[in-house]
Amino acid sequence: MKSLISAKASLQIVRDETSRLMRNIAPTQLEAVAELCLAISKGGKTGMRWFFSGQGRSGLVAQMMAMRFMHLGLNTHFVGEASAPSIQPEDVIVLISGSGGTHLTLHFGKIAHDVGAKIISITRAGESALQKLSDITLEIPASDLRQFAGSLFEQGALLACDALFVRLVKEFGVSEAEMARRHTNFQ
Repeated sequence: MKSLISAKASLQIVRDETSRLMRNIAPTQLEAVAELCLAISKGGKTGMRWFFSGQGRSGLVAQMMAMRFMHLGLNTHFVGEASAPSIQPEDVIVLISGSGGTHLTLHFGKIAHDVGAKIISITRAGESALQKLSDITLEIPASDLRQFAGSLFEQGALLACDALFVRLVKEFGVSEAEMARRHTNFQ
């Protein structure tokens, strides 16, 4: 009979894996993504929009990232929602895919590429079809894990996106009060 792993041991596995992963995310890549976001937002045309997409759990991370960008005061949309408009050349799409080869995510990337929109991808380290489409990629080098499937990638993507948000909040000079006013009250 298999012995059950204790809650303390489970917490330690997740803590160890996420700590190791966060040490392995290249700060230079995160900074490059932040600089691109700032350049686009501050130099962007009036009406430019930010789109976010991912499938499965990566899509949940993309939705959280979209919410954070909305908190900054940016015009954000999650691809697939009924109210999401068409993407245009002055827009940006952020695509999250661990494999960098998720069919629907690649399809959205190709649409954005074809219209001339900027593409930011968040994916595991290594070349992928998504990276080839992207203007810039933030690599989340999740490997050698004990957690199920892509759990470590999604955790790392969420934490890296929150780190990016912290960086952008300082640059945008957005107050906690402003962000709180933008937060949904449908709760």
